[in-house]
Amino acid sequence: MDPDSDELLPPGQKTFAVIVLLILLSATLAASLVLYEPRRPRRRSEEEEMGITFENIAVTDVPENNNEPSIAVDPNDPLHLVAAGNDYGTPNGDAWVGYYVSWDGGKNWSRDLIPGYFLGPISPLSGYDGAGDPVVCFGPEGNVYISGICFKRATNPANPVNLGLAAGRDNGIFVAKSTDGGETFNQISILVLAFQTPIAFHDKEWMAVDMDNGNVYVTWAVFTMLSRVNILLSRSTDGGNSFSIPQVISDFFTIQKSMQGTTIQVTPDGTVHVFWTNFGADAPGDERIMYIYSSDEGQSFTEPRSICETMEIPRNELPNCEFRTPTLLMSAVDLSDTNTSGSLYVTWNDYREGDADIMLIYSRDNGETWSDAIRVNNDTEGNGKDQFFSAVAVSDQGYVHLIFYDRRDDDDNTVMHIYYALSKSGGENFAYQTNITTESFDGNNAQGSSPFIGDYIGLTASNTTAYGIWCDTREATEGSPDCELYFAYVEFACVECAHEEEA
Repeated sequence: MDPDSDELLPPGQKTFAVIVLLILLSATLAASLVLYEPRRPRRRSEEEEMGITFENIAVTDVPENNNEPSIAVDPNDPLHLVAAGNDYGTPNGDAWVGYYVSWDGGKNWSRDLIPGYFLGPISPLSGYDGAGDPVVCFGPEGNVYISGICFKRATNPANPVNLGLAAGRDNGIFVAKSTDGGETFNQISILVLAFQTPIAFHDKEWMAVDMDNGNVYVTWAVFTMLSRVNILLSRSTDGGNSFSIPQVISDFFTIQKSMQGTTIQVTPDGTVHVFWTNFGADAPGDERIMYIYSSDEGQSFTEPRSICETMEIPRNELPNCEFRTPTLLMSAVDLSDTNTSGSLYVTWNDYREGDADIMLIYSRDNGETWSDAIRVNNDTEGNGKDQFFSAVAVSDQGYVHLIFYDRRDDDDNTVMHIYYALSKSGGENFAYQTNITTESFDGNNAQGSSPFIGDYIGLTASNTTAYGIWCDTREATEGSPDCELYFAYVEFACVECAHEEEA
């Protein structure tokens, strides 16, 4: 007989042991039911819901200011990016056009300056104090173009009060060309110059390249005596080797005093589309987007016409802003093979709801008709939170991408992030929106007698990734102002519809 067998226990004790065992088992089971709580699924972040990934990378890191960036991606290599900006890290401390190149999708950047800066390599720009307002474009053969303005700070002694906007200063428009992917810009063309005259200042140029034939188009505003303004265009039909004499493409015979901020696109059929804002077109407060097009490669243009009314945001009086916030247009064209191919998009910041919002219009018929204005930012309308300085790009799928400064997350409407918005419906709605900055920042901490973060930011897109660049003050404090160019890449191609966009 086994000494460990329960047969050694008397029958009564056996029954008692079984009862005790059942009680212990029941208590253990009950305790486990009380102590166990099903694990709740972790709430997915907005970025995870959209399926995007991003990080922030400093493009510049110099003690001086950097602002007004533009960026372009190589159509033949999505890891090859070229950006440009107003770069104050120069020997004389004035602004010059800096350029920055990445061959690894934006993870690492080189920095240089367009030749001609003070004590720098000699170029047609030598002798000018400053240069800025850069725009970057790739051409179909891999050439890189950067346009900009050049100027002297000193004014004409015969015009000490500057009749008109900054008239009397030596100034001009230029295009620099690179044939080595943006590593060097040794070919520089001056499109127009104004030498110490009280009647002209050339400003705020923009550029587009026809990705079929390589034509380069540049537009800008010229301010003359008593602030009369005309819109000019110069073009190159030999890949940027030479440029035409500038021609007036606005209404020359009508006195216009407040036209500014041209933007230009070329649709797949070669039509050249030009937009600008007419501030106070007929009366103060009457702002509108003006539009013209050319169907003969920029040789002639239609009469300007209004395609949308706008309301300019306060340029120098936006709440909690010591920096200026002008209303400038940005545009993009759909070069995809989708059903939205050829669509044109124009975006701007607008004050019609009592705070600054991002608005957008589009055309599906080569500029003949235009949609109503669409509010892009999806925070509560009229909530007193400001969004401004939008940039727009279209990727190969026909997706429309925007980035913009956004203060919705700050109760005091002061510090800001960069928000990214994605439309998979050709700009009809922007259901996907998220902050893509890892830190907020205050534009009032930029350098300058009045803080200056520039007048625009930049965005481009490949078939998988959107690349944004902006002016960022996260490294600054109130007592130590600073402003650097920051970059983020958004891998939107992995977006899975957690909530489908409405058609």
